[in-house]
Amino acid sequence: MQSPPAEVRRFFLHAGHFQFYLQDTETYGKAVKNGDNDEDSWTEEASQLLRIGVEPASIAVGTARRDWVLMILHVYASPPPADLSEEADHVVEADLDLRTGRLSIYGCGQKPGTEDVLVLPPGTYRTRVSYMPTQSVPPDTNEAEQGDHFDYRVEMWATTEGTDIHVLKQGPVPWAG
Repeated sequence: MQSPPAEVRRFFLHAGHFQFYLQDTETYGKAVKNGDNDEDSWTEEASQLLRIGVEPASIAVGTARRDWVLMILHVYASPPPADLSEEADHVVEADLDLRTGRLSIYGCGQKPGTEDVLVLPPGTYRTRVSYMPTQSVPPDTNEAEQGDHFDYRVEMWATTEGTDIHVLKQGPVPWAG
């Protein structure tokens, strides 16, 4: 039986440009400065099939709306079983390097210094993003915006093995994001 998450947090994020970020901002900033992230993470494959963009110390989560979204973060001591039931529309995993142990969570266009920060032991975290269709909407939602409503469930656990990006359950293609 899977132990409960050590940490569960809920975040309402403004997904301007149809995305929000999970990032070690210090390490990511150094990678940008050193030119270690030359590749564009938002390829056609990333935007339609993966729905996430992965760069050093950063995962950009694509959203179906350019609006307020709910992201629910679960941090586990060991890998939780994947929810591949009908409840989850799309499920994808990737590694996130948190060398500083500071996980910054913020919406695209959010002012620097206003992000939420969760302190974790430094290391690499396997990160699973599940797209969960929902009828509930976050506060301040702009109903004039197009796109389906999803809750974005993020599950993280420390890992010592680097693993490629894996889509565990493919949602419809094309999709709104």
